[in-house]
Amino acid sequence: EVRIAGVVVTHPGRPTPAPAATDLTATLGEIVVITGPSGAGKTTLLSVLLGARRPDSGMVTISGGGRDVPLSDLDLTAWRAQLAWVDQTPYLFDGTVADNVRLSRPDADDAAVRGALDHCGLASTDAGAQVGAAGSSLSAGERRRVAMARAVLRDAPLVLLDEPTAGLDTASEREVLRTVQALAARCIV
Repeated sequence: EVRIAGVVVTHPGRPTPAPAATDLTATLGEIVVITGPSGAGKTTLLSVLLGARRPDSGMVTISGGGRDVPLSDLDLTAWRAQLAWVDQTPYLFDGTVADNVRLSRPDADDAAVRGALDHCGLASTDAGAQVGAAGSSLSAGERRRVAMARAVLRDAPLVLLDEPTAGLDTASEREVLRTVQALAARCIV
């Protein structure tokens, strides 16, 4: 379980916090959607969960094994090993589709990579195809789904997605949402 209690972050030069006093609890098997206008602090809240930003006030608590531990007390490397993160503009390097998926688990065999790709609606994608610099040979939807396949392959208990369907066509959006629903069966999304 991940609990966010009264988390507030104020950015330098901004008069109001973003996010402002956020509370939520997320448990295994749940999809939590944070909505709001641009600048409301959605990405900042994800940065807090990643341990990349400390809140000005409030607390994030991780529960498991019968105890609650503040995120600020956790070893960040160990914490981040429990996460899969898909950014608004996922990083893809000039290599194969499979190489890019394996960023999350370098020791994964071809069958695991293929399974992750299939799971994300990329069944017809050649895992050996070159993606080009920054994924230039792929559409925005394909780039996002390759990043989602990376998250699926990681098999982490907490998956953080920053605007996973932004800018996608209807078919790509449907595939991403299908993937999110399937992920929620075994983790917090």
